Amino acid sequence: MKNYYFLFIFISFLGYSQKGRNLNQGIYWSTDGQVAYGLAKAVADIVNEDNNVDFNANAGITSVIGFQPIHRIGLGAGFRYNYIYDNIHNLYFLVQPKIYLDNTSDSGYIYLNAGFALTKSDVRKARVYTLGIGDQNPINVRMNYYYSFFLENHSMNFGDGLKSNFYIGLNLGITFHSNKVREE
Repeated sequence: MKNYYFLFIFISFLGYSQKGRNLNQGIYWSTDGQVAYGLAKAVADIVNEDNNVDFNANAGITSVIGFQPIHRIGLGAGFRYNYIYDNIHNLYFLVQPKIYLDNTSDSGYIYLNAGFALTKSDVRKARVYTLGIGDQNPINVRMNYYYSFFLENHSMNFGDGLKSNFYIGLNLGITFHSNKVREE
């Protein structure tokens, strides 16, 4: 029990003893739209103009609710709908940790998405993993807009083994948060 008490004091000291305004958003809700281009097609176009690799891209929307317990780390969970241009529709459950690179409200960040598909169709055991880097800028005291560039892996099983494709993309979104991150 003493170890838990020490851990609580340590986290409280790290998260809430900074001087001045920092980027502790408290509870936040983020939603964004993203588009991504399949790297298999891009690499095939560079290597050989007459390739037979089909156009491959995806588009989707993500909604995440999270909490920022200390000023540089946020943890969220939510849902993502993805449409892949082979007429594949997937709804994923995501877990999204974020690491903020600065203490200010217009901070850059690095994030990771890990998710599994909730939809059960002709695609089985679908997974998505994303690594991204982005920037957020304040709109007002409780709202930010953000953008990020990401590298993403979609793994799916169509009944003939697991197939993966990597995508590189851009997302644009907005975040609403419970704490003020700057003065008006």
